[in-house]
Amino acid sequence: MFSWSLKDEKKRITKTDRAAVGAGDRLSLTDLRSVEVPQGSESDVEKMALEAIKDLYPDDFDERMTRLWQQNDTGHDLAHVASLSLPDILAVKIVEQLATARLNCGAIDGLPFALARAANMSPTSRSSQPVALLDWGHTSVTFIIARNGRPEFVRSFRDCGGQRSVDAVAQGLSVDHGDALNVLATFGLPRDGAAGAVPGSLDLLMAPEVQRIGAELRKTLLYLQHHVVRLMPSRLVLFGGMAAIPNIATAVQDQSGVETVAWSLNDGDGDRSDPLYAAAMATSVGEFSQ
Repeated sequence: MFSWSLKDEKKRITKTDRAAVGAGDRLSLTDLRSVEVPQGSESDVEKMALEAIKDLYPDDFDERMTRLWQQNDTGHDLAHVASLSLPDILAVKIVEQLATARLNCGAIDGLPFALARAANMSPTSRSSQPVALLDWGHTSVTFIIARNGRPEFVRSFRDCGGQRSVDAVAQGLSVDHGDALNVLATFGLPRDGAAGAVPGSLDLLMAPEVQRIGAELRKTLLYLQHHVVRLMPSRLVLFGGMAAIPNIATAVQDQSGVETVAWSLNDGDGDRSDPLYAAAMATSVGEFSQ
């Protein structure tokens, strides 16, 4: 399992550093990067990729936890290596907060691996063939191609996130943020082109962000088709808070042209809240199965 092992890290965390975590809203919890390096043995590829990743963090590489994995062959004698990194001070803060809640944190799981395991847990997304996973969260969107419970391609969608849709609904209906969330969770989008249940219609208010996601999906799928055709997916599975909105999968499918379902642990529609907790469920399974 891909994770950051907290026992093996040598940290140089001071009290001043820990106090600085209060400004954590100015930092990304995790940062996803990728590099291409010449093919070679596993150890050689890792060494070359690590040196290339260091150049991407000239100011604070030594203060970050960083883990690498090879995603896929790009052709042209290059290896495509992805990295996830996390500032040390935030990792320590996460562990401290969990300890306060009487939870013992031994590893911090990487989202691509947690969602790939979640896909393998669900009858709707379990497959030996490539499956696209889209984590549509409040402030970020992550696209993953998984196969056999392991991520083989990862990309972040820039300038996307569910907050944009919630803000559009709040403004369009003249309600506050909490009420906008309740409206989305209750009514969702119209099914099969039917008229919206809310005047002004949520589908019209959400259309710009759904189209933005659709454009990023089409661009990513086009890249896969031309460069890594063996990873072209036949199904797309939605995760995250936005995946819990009724009928959102149909809207995404119309944009992407790929069969789309919201993740559920059970057969059928399942519980709307399932997509919210998929990563947590898969992380727990990964921890207990070690």
